[in-house]
Amino acid sequence: MKHVTYVKYNSLRCPAFRIRTELYEEDGKRFSAKTAMQKEAVPHIARIKEGCDKLSGLYRDIIPLKYCNDPTEESIVFPFIEGETLLSSIDFDKNKTLEILSEISKMLDKIFDITKETVTFKMTDKFAEMFPDCIPGEYEECSPVTNLDSNPDNFIISDNKIYCIDSEWVYDFPIPVRFVRFRALLYLYTKMQVFLRDRISAGDFYHYFGYNGKDIELFTAMEDRFQEYVHGKGRKYIYTGNYEKSYALFKEHEEEAAANAAELNALKPETKALRDEVAALRQQLAELTEQNNAKDAYIEHIRKAMHNPAYAAKVAAKKTGSKIRHSFDGTASNTGQPAELETMPLYSEEEVRNYNYETWMTDKEKEDEKKRAQDAPFTYNPLISILVPVYNVLDKHLIPCIESVLNQTYKNIELCLSDDNSSFPNVRKTLERYASDERVKVVFRSENGRISRNTNSALEVATGEFCALLDCDDTLAPFALYEVVKKLNENNTLDFIYSDEDKIDDDGKERRMPHFKPDWSPDTFFSHMYTCHLGVYRTSLIRKIGGFRPECDGSQDYDLTLRFTEQTTPDRIAHIPLILYHWRERVESTSADIEAKPYVIKAARKAKEDALRRRNVRADLEYLPTRYQWRVNYIPQGFPLISIIIPSKDHPDVLMRCLRSLVRYTEYKNYEIVIVDNGSSAENKKILEDNFEGLRAGGTTVKYVYNVEEFNFSHMCNAGAAAASGSYFLFLNDDTELFDRGALGLSWLSRMAGQASQAHTGAVGAKLLYPDGHTIQHCGIINNDHSPVHAFIGMSDDGFYYFNRNAIEYDWLAVTGACLMVSAEKFNEVGGFDEDLRVAYNDVDLCLKLLEKGYYNIVRTDVIIKHWESISRGVDHEDDEKMKRLDAEREKLTKAHPSFMERDPFYNPNFTKKSVDFSFDYPEPSLDNYEIKKLDAASVSSLHDDPRLMGNIDIMFMRNENVLYVEGWGIAAGHAGEKAVDLLLKGEKESYSVTKDPVLREDLPKAFPAEEHALLGGFRSFVDLKKLQKGSYRLMLIRGNITHDLQRNIDVD
Repeated sequence: MKHVTYVKYNSLRCPAFRIRTELYEEDGKRFSAKTAMQKEAVPHIARIKEGCDKLSGLYRDIIPLKYCNDPTEESIVFPFIEGETLLSSIDFDKNKTLEILSEISKMLDKIFDITKETVTFKMTDKFAEMFPDCIPGEYEECSPVTNLDSNPDNFIISDNKIYCIDSEWVYDFPIPVRFVRFRALLYLYTKMQVFLRDRISAGDFYHYFGYNGKDIELFTAMEDRFQEYVHGKGRKYIYTGNYEKSYALFKEHEEEAAANAAELNALKPETKALRDEVAALRQQLAELTEQNNAKDAYIEHIRKAMHNPAYAAKVAAKKTGSKIRHSFDGTASNTGQPAELETMPLYSEEEVRNYNYETWMTDKEKEDEKKRAQDAPFTYNPLISILVPVYNVLDKHLIPCIESVLNQTYKNIELCLSDDNSSFPNVRKTLERYASDERVKVVFRSENGRISRNTNSALEVATGEFCALLDCDDTLAPFALYEVVKKLNENNTLDFIYSDEDKIDDDGKERRMPHFKPDWSPDTFFSHMYTCHLGVYRTSLIRKIGGFRPECDGSQDYDLTLRFTEQTTPDRIAHIPLILYHWRERVESTSADIEAKPYVIKAARKAKEDALRRRNVRADLEYLPTRYQWRVNYIPQGFPLISIIIPSKDHPDVLMRCLRSLVRYTEYKNYEIVIVDNGSSAENKKILEDNFEGLRAGGTTVKYVYNVEEFNFSHMCNAGAAAASGSYFLFLNDDTELFDRGALGLSWLSRMAGQASQAHTGAVGAKLLYPDGHTIQHCGIINNDHSPVHAFIGMSDDGFYYFNRNAIEYDWLAVTGACLMVSAEKFNEVGGFDEDLRVAYNDVDLCLKLLEKGYYNIVRTDVIIKHWESISRGVDHEDDEKMKRLDAEREKLTKAHPSFMERDPFYNPNFTKKSVDFSFDYPEPSLDNYEIKKLDAASVSSLHDDPRLMGNIDIMFMRNENVLYVEGWGIAAGHAGEKAVDLLLKGEKESYSVTKDPVLREDLPKAFPAEEHALLGGFRSFVDLKKLQKGSYRLMLIRGNITHDLQRNIDVD
């Protein structure tokens, strides 16, 4: 007699898939029957039978459950297997996280261990029907037969054998194996999240199994499409409810539902309290917003006025850090009806040229030419082929391009021009005219193939040992190839050479926007195509990699260089820090506006994705819309343990602020905290130990290393490393603090670990801000006058600095030890921190040791942390004894790494050594050029604020102990570019006006189109503070007796 014990109806599915599943007993045996609920589902029963047959022989160690007899048209019956599922064999409650992940990995390996060879993905009509708008990569491996429902609960262990009990969704068209594995993981994490979510986030869980963000996006979309295929569009469903095999009786489900309802009712009072709290916080926020309206209006005024958002600056450096202060407290009000502003003299062209890039560079190039005249003849003179793809270009651009090649001072060259079937009649005529020159080869293509195919045509006729790339509207400096061959004579094994470049206007009359580049920097290059022009490549390697790829048109040079550099090594790549290439800014050219060519952005993504795939590196690509770049976010493999090592003493409040923020804003769960205390008082020690117990109770691993000893940062860090168990060490100051930055901020630790896990990476740093959350404290370390300093320190992070150095990832000489991650293996390889450097420069020394081993140090600008600098030990320059120790440690660093003290490979020699803002190495002016005039009391009393005078300080820092540098802009409405606007330092007792230099500002005409001479509105000034009386001064602009408050203070002591 048949006795039904369980019935499940799939009534939420589309009619074609609606079946009833029964568990029943008959003649002492148990069975599972699947029956069509209506006529439309009858074919589905046949497909289940076919799926069962297709699974036969597929698995290596798994037995597909066979149906009992020939199925009827409407029903198919299987024997009921008793045992435990593969999933239930894992102890999620007792096992450690890595043990669980390892067991899941082994389980998946069993499920996907098949006997048949895989095939690569190919789009089919059936795939497009089931997964519309989803396009996996052609590289994806697929099983010839796919059991789409390979969820671990569908596999039963019985009598030491594993059975596959579900063959409902089996297909023989290509479906990516990684998608099927992803479905299994998605189901597993959803079902077991009560055990997993506090141990590992969903993102890190998928990352552990090799899925990046793009994979997750694609496969989640495929799962959504499959659910729509089964259930119909717009039908709601609960994913785990469809697939979880539950054998509970209906009564038990009703009891569970009642219990859930009771729990929800119990939570209602708590929910109401939380809502009330949120309402109160919203009210407070509204009040604060209203209080700050005036300040916000001022800031918005500045933002709208500037094409590039204005940025404030202060620098905390030796004996200067406390002098400069920001201030937004009250401004003077305008009184009375303003009189008409008197017209005053404009700056002359000569005065403007005194501080002009083109003038400065022209003078430098004249000096360099004199040096070239002293060079010995070359012993190595390779033929260089210049490849120029030509298409629809005017003669006024094409002819200068060709002439710039033919007029090179180095003569062993050939010019390979390929015309891509231009429709402009002048192109063929001009090329045919130059074809008579024996140095020129011309190819006329019969059809348009776009830039990659066109360049490949030029490559086909090239016979040079090296190829240089030149666009048909750009020009080379006359000495460009001479300098390339000069470099090759220094090292003839070089494969790739690149130079600095600048831009020229459409007519070629004005030079501007130089790109002074670092030496080879792999992370910088993976951030963006910084090598660009001029690029010279060994021809044999270009041909080895197949030349240019048409599918990357728009970023074809970037794609080529990514593939090319994979065929060589860093010691065979050289950078020439000279302007050898002039990139013409034409209307709608990529150099003028990348938004005019959106395909460039798409092509750059493909170039990076393909590079990651070739290198077998897992990473997410995140688009930065304001920078037009794809950020590479590496995924740490294997969910490694990270040891966060924090030296601290007698600052329990500071340390606990750091730790609470760490626990709150860290999504990555597999970390331990190692506190190294060099002798806190008994009272503070007890406070800390109590707090640590609280953290441990919440699931955070905390180790406490306590030894009473003198402060030695290096020794404390080394002691922490010795006590640590992690594969990666994060050295973190106790006066740092994480803060709310949304989902991006929560992933900070995995981002640093992913970067640190790369084979070429040494130390990984973060962007540190002062407590105001806007002012940069650290964004990388540069060598400045033979002393390491923080780049952009004191400057506002609201702006974007030289080629986005504070916004995207760059390699740097060093990163600060206030937040520094390095793999334990590499840390031990270089011997850890040098304990002779007790306080300062120990982080720089560690980074230089890593550089000397061939690793690269990088700042992840997507990791942003507040730093309450030097709370732990005070500020060095406020104590003479500390200054002596600082000088001694700097001397030791110099002796240990003399080559890096003379040069910084990541800081171009064309930058000044006097500043932190990547400004150019213009000649230092005499302070006498900047007249400082004390104002009498009558003049000061007549001063008043006038809204017609506008301006802002963009950069402000101490050049040395006594010289303040200020750069910004100032315009009097209707009188832009006049000499009459000066800098004013207004004090309580004395006030001074200071003259300034004009600076050309191309952004101002865009912001002030009605101002005829807005281009002349920029300024710079050097203020000799020795000429001022001691006191605090407010910086302003002054024109006659009207002023504009620049919202900055300077203290003179």
